Amino acid sequence: MKKLMILLLLAIVMILPAFKSVDGNAKLPQDGNSKRFQVGQCIWLTDSAITNFEHLDENALTTHVNWDVTNDCDDDSLSIRWTWVDGDSSTATQINADQLFKLKNSETALLTYTVYDSTAIAGGTVLMYISGVCDSTNISLTAGVGKTATLTCDSNASTSDFVITINPDASVTAGKFAIDDIYLTTYYSSPLTILTGEDVTLTTPTNALELVIDPIGTEVQIEIGAYNYHFWSRETIPCVGDEEIIIANDSGSTATVYFYYYMAVSE
Repeated sequence: MKKLMILLLLAIVMILPAFKSVDGNAKLPQDGNSKRFQVGQCIWLTDSAITNFEHLDENALTTHVNWDVTNDCDDDSLSIRWTWVDGDSSTATQINADQLFKLKNSETALLTYTVYDSTAIAGGTVLMYISGVCDSTNISLTAGVGKTATLTCDSNASTSDFVITINPDASVTAGKFAIDDIYLTTYYSSPLTILTGEDVTLTTPTNALELVIDPIGTEVQIEIGAYNYHFWSRETIPCVGDEEIIIANDSGSTATVYFYYYMAVSE
C-alpha cells in the first residue's frame, strides 16, 4: 500500500508544471510553460524612470493653500517666486498633513520641476535644495522645463514635510526666478495604504494579463473602464496592458491593499 501511495505521489509531481528558480531579477518563480510569471512588490507604471504616483498637492500652484513660504519667496503668481532682498534663506514648504499621499520611509522618489529665470543671479551664488523628507539634496536652479532630481527618502519620510530652501550667499546683490510644476513621484509598491475617501489609479504594464488585489480589513471598489467591482478579500482581475484601474476606498476606514500582477513573457 505504501509503495502504491509513493508511486501515485511521484506521478502527480511529474504531471505538475515545474517552476524555475528565482534569479536576481525575478520577484517570484516563473511558471514552467514560460507564458507568464507573477511579479510581486511593485507595479511599474511606465517603462522609464518617470513615474506618476504623485505625493504633492497643488503642483502647478493654480491654488497655493497647501504651500507655505517664508522671507524672499512668494506663491501668489501661479509659481513659487524668489526675489533677492537680503542674504536670508527662504523656504517653500508643503507640510506632511497637506501632502496628497505620504511617502514611504527609505524609498527613492523622483522630483520634477520647472525653473523660469527672469533676473540673473549677480554678485555671488544661490543654492537651492530639498530637505525634510530626505537629507539635504541640492537641485539645479538653472532655467529649464521638466528638470529632474532623484531624492533618497530618509527613515522618517512618511511623517516629514517637503521643504524647498533657497539660500543666497552674502555676496549676492540681485536675482529673481520662479519654480513651477513641482511633482514628487514614486513607484506604486505593495502594500498600498489608501485613506478613506481617496482613490489611486494604476496603469497596468504593457504585457499584463491579470491583476491580483488583496484588501486587508475593509472593502475597496475597483473600476476598470465601465465596470465596477467591490472586493473584501483577494481577487484576480483579468486585464490588458496599459489599462487604467482605479482603486477607491469609500469604506470609512483606512484600507491596506496588497497587489501584484501576472504578465506575459516570450517563449
